[in-house]
Amino acid sequence: MYWGALDKLMDSIKNADSLPLISVCDIFNKYRDPIAATRRVHGNTPYYGANGIIDYVDGFTHDGNFIILAEAGTISVQPYSVLRAYGKFWANNNIQYNKTKR
Repeated sequence: MYWGALDKLMDSIKNADSLPLISVCDIFNKYRDPIAATRRVHGNTPYYGANGIIDYVDGFTHDGNFIILAEAGTISVQPYSVLRAYGKFWANNNIQYNKTKR
C-alpha cells in the first residue's frame, strides 16, 4: 500500500526539475544534540531519532515547523522515515532536519 501511494506521488512530479535540497530548504544539522537514554530527563518534548519519536524529554533544541529525514539507524523506508515536526522538539544526531525556504 505504501509503495503504491509513493509511486502515484512520484508520477505526479516526474517531469519536475530536480533541485539540490539546499536550494529549497535551510538545513539545521549542526544543531543536533544526542542524549544517551540513561541521561535523558523525562518531560513533554518529543525526542526524535531515525525512527520517529523515541522518547519525551525536558527541554528542546528546536521550535518551529520542520521536515525530518531519517539518516542513520532507521529500520526501514516506511512512511515514518520522513516526518514533520511542529512546535518544540529535541533532535538527536540520527536525523536531518530542514525548514523550507520562504
